[in-house]
Amino acid sequence: MNAALNGQLETLKFELQRQRDFDKVVASKYQVDLIVAQEPNTVLSGQLESLKVESQRHRDSKNDAKADLRRSLKDLRRIEDDLRAKLSLQDLGIPLEVHEKATGRLKELGRMIVDLTRQATILAVRYGDGKLASHHLFIHFVWMLNTFACRPNLKLHSYNP
Repeated sequence: MNAALNGQLETLKFELQRQRDFDKVVASKYQVDLIVAQEPNTVLSGQLESLKVESQRHRDSKNDAKADLRRSLKDLRRIEDDLRAKLSLQDLGIPLEVHEKATGRLKELGRMIVDLTRQATILAVRYGDGKLASHHLFIHFVWMLNTFACRPNLKLHSYNP
């Protein structure tokens, strides 16, 4: 009877060892599969992080452009207010045609300011929608606004995108 039990014990040990070997092979296969699956996840995580950084950079750039536009519009309003103040302080002894010419120039400047504001708004929207190739065109436009503010005798041609 002992011999029969010893034989069954040996068979069970053999089966147990075979099952352990099989489990090791399966575990090894799953470990390889897991490693292979994690590699694309790492790449995708890196790409996601890169997209987040790019998105934040775009938002910052858009906010900077809006702030530049607001500053330029404030400058233009200040110039308009200065011109109105200068006209209101004019000596009444100045001939009427001089006042009319100055008033006409002020109206022309007002129209130019409205036109520049419209163009700046169009550019800001296009920049915000990503339709401009880069922010350089927008910055160039803001530079033109500042140039116009400093030298109002310049003639500007309308930009119609």
